[in-house]
Amino acid sequence: MINTGTTIVTFLMAFLIGSNQLRQAARDRVHAQHDYEVNLLAKQEIEDLQRSLSRIENEKLDRILVKLIAMEKPDQAIVPQYKAGGIADLLQKVKDRLLNG
Repeated sequence: MINTGTTIVTFLMAFLIGSNQLRQAARDRVHAQHDYEVNLLAKQEIEDLQRSLSRIENEKLDRILVKLIAMEKPDQAIVPQYKAGGIADLLQKVKDRLLNG
């Protein structure tokens, strides 16, 4: 009689523990999926910020380069082209001058 009661209690405890573990595993999967999605969004935002900062840094460096060349060779008219918005042509001229001396 005691063995039968112990067996029934053990069976019920095993069943309850198993079902609780399954529910906890399901909650853990949902939580892990949510964490993954949040991490993907954070990664994308960080990459966007890095691209923006890189673009801003390049623009600042381009402006500094133009000012340095204008200070070094004030007689040559490259600064008006910069002010007119021809930054790509200006940078090509600057590169050509740096390479050709």
